[in-house]
Amino acid sequence: MALKDLTQEQRNLADFISGISERSYRAGWMQGIEREVWSAMHRPGFGGAPLSLTAEEVQQLNAMSAECGGWIVFDDVHEESFVPIKEWKDSQTS
Repeated sequence: MALKDLTQEQRNLADFISGISERSYRAGWMQGIEREVWSAMHRPGFGGAPLSLTAEEVQQLNAMSAECGGWIVFDDVHEESFVPIKEWKDSQTS
């Protein structure tokens, strides 16, 4: 699924992650930002420099992920792509 194929909810999440990437790294989608943001959301302190998430951002990310039922990753072929939450969580434990 390519960026153009994302639902509005999925696109909102992709745009939000991209905004964090731009703010933190001055890159529209820094390689690995989806994993870094996910990790920062799920550990105390919400990340470190240069990535720093506010409690409000963590709440927004969780809500957006729940609303669309997944997470956004960067795929070299399709760019920003949607991954169902179970598949995403499984990939984080392996």
